[in-house]
Amino acid sequence: MDNKIALWDVIKSCEIKGSSDTSIKNVTINDIQGLIFKSNIKKLYANGNLAYSLYNKYCFNKIGIDIIKLPSTSPANAGFSLDKLISLWGCAISAFIK
Repeated sequence: MDNKIALWDVIKSCEIKGSSDTSIKNVTINDIQGLIFKSNIKKLYANGNLAYSLYNKYCFNKIGIDIIKLPSTSPANAGFSLDKLISLWGCAISAFIK
């Protein structure tokens, strides 16, 4: 709260097998539009490809705020070390809170 950062999931509910994003179906989207219009949110960041694509598919036209895609922090994202994730996420967040 001190840094005015909120976390919110694009997906309210879905069917999923294990933790595999590729198995997600029957998605219900959270009311991100209501959250944004009742707050002072100016920047949106996606935690990986799925959040980015779901936001753009279901939310962007209603909200009109571009979302910045960052690499997923999921352990399944073997393409990025923890140090690299910290660096990329840290740069994005620190640029916003300054």
